[in-house]
Parts: sequence; C-alpha cells; structure tokens
Amino acid sequence: MVLQRLLVFHGPLVRTEKLGNFIHYLGTFISGFTVGVSAVWQLALVTLVAVPMIAVIGAIHTTTLAKLSAKSQEALSQAGNIVEQTVVQMKVVLAFVDENRALQGYSSALRIAQKLGYKTGFVKGMGLGATLLFSAAMLFCFV
Repeated sequence: MVLQRLLVFHGPLVRTEKLGNFIHYLGTFISGFTVGVSAVWQLALVTLVAVPMIAVIGAIHTTTLAKLSAKSQEALSQAGNIVEQTVVQMKVVLAFVDENRALQGYSSALRIAQKLGYKTGFVKGMGLGATLLFSAAMLFCFV
C-alpha cells in the first residue's frame, strides 16, 4: 500500500531521467568550475566567456538540424506514399502503362530527400567546425 502511494507520487520522476541528468550535469559544472577557479582563475574566466558562445552555436546547430530532419522525413514519407499507391493500384498502373510516371515521381521525391541529406551533412560539419574553431581561437588567444 505504501509502495503504491510512493510510486503514484514519484512515478513520473522515477520514469524520466531528465531530472537526474540535470542534477548530475549541474553538479559537474559547478564542481568543475570551482576547481578551475581555484586552480587557474584566468583560464576559468576565459571559459566563462567561451561557454555561452559555444552554447549559442550549439543551439543554432540543433534547431537547424531539427528543421532539416523534419523536411527530410516529409520527403521520404512522400516517396513512401508514391510506392504504396503504386503497389496498391498495380493493375491500374500496368493497364495504363504508367510505370515510368510512378518511377519518375518516386525518383524526384528521393532526389529532394538526397539534397536535404547533403544539407544536413553540411550543417553538421559547419556546427562542429564552428564549435572547434571558436574553442581553439579562445584557447590560442587567451592562453
């Protein structure tokens, strides 16, 4: 009985790891920053300036990837719909000798997904490159 009440009260907190991860990462950040300030305070101040900029770069990177992923999913879904309609209506497609038009529609939908895949790879590279470039620039300028 007590266990059931406890699970009802703490159930959502126990099932998700977000709160635990947040506490873990916050504690790691605070302890690491405290050790950094006590050991080399100049480098800790440079880090304090650099971390928000890296977070901004990461936020831009993440939102752009999310948008491109949604567009890519839509393009692949459209290609899947074309295949599904073609297979379901196979007799009609064969009767009107319409295989080429179905194949062209599928190919064009896949071309859109392929171009979005290229853009996604470019954005991933730019995000990682910008983060590393900014980190290296901060390191070489202030150390």
